[in-house]
Amino acid sequence: MDWLWEQITTAIHDFLADVCGGISISIFDDVNASVGTIATEVGKTPSTWDSSVFTMIKNLSNNVILPIAALIITYAVNTRIC
Repeated sequence: MDWLWEQITTAIHDFLADVCGGISISIFDDVNASVGTIATEVGKTPSTWDSSVFTMIKNLSNNVILPIAALIITYAVNTRIC
């Protein structure tokens, strides 16, 4: 009777070990695939990531921020603040 019990427990143990090993391998494969995708996304330049947002920010900088900065510098130079 002990022999039968040992065979049953060994079969259950082997089955569960295979299932857990397969699940672990699947999890690690998914994590590796996600890391590869993230690495690809992080490696993109702003213009290739979303060109419309990059163009909007560039235009905003050229058409709004730079003229305001030029006015502040002109005022500072003319009033001798610096």
